Amino acid sequence: MEQKGERREMEQKGETEIDRDLEEGRFADWIKPDIIAEIIFDELEDCSIDLTEENAKLVYLDVLENALYEAVRSAVKHIPELRRKENA
Repeated sequence: MEQKGERREMEQKGETEIDRDLEEGRFADWIKPDIIAEIIFDELEDCSIDLTEENAKLVYLDVLENALYEAVRSAVKHIPELRRKENA
């Protein structure tokens, strides 16, 4: 038999997951893939690399697999500092 506290905890967790899904969706809508593509193609061009979709995908996947995780991790640790700069 389920206890009231356990049920309340499960309901709260469900609300948290829904909130996360909502916030994650809003963030995904905010991301501008065309800007990311432009940055990648600009860098390919600056380095005299063929401007192909395949080369752009290689760069993007490499960033996702290697650099993005560390960059996100570092930024998350600095959220208070980033907030102060944002409000300055």
